Amino acid sequence: MKCRFIALVVTIALILVSFSASAALIDAVQKDFAAVNGCVVMPTGNEYIIDLDAAQGVTAGDLLAVVEQGDAIVHPLTGPWSAAQQPQ
Repeated sequence: MKCRFIALVVTIALILVSFSASAALIDAVQKDFAAVNGCVVMPTGNEYIIDLDAAQGVTAGDLLAVVEQGDAIVHPLTGPWSAAQQPQ
């Protein structure tokens, strides 16, 4: 009976530790995939110089998606969006 109790306590402890580790992993992934805004300063061969650095969370080896601003969004029923409504 004592062995079962110890096994139960150890199992619960392992579950709690794994939940804690999972939460930390989720936080790390969210931080890694957080959006940052910057500009492409200039191309240099097959690479680009950008105006972001470690202060914005960018490190060497990060993969960045470069997108350009598109046309204004116009809803067919309600008309154009105001600047405050534009998605970021």
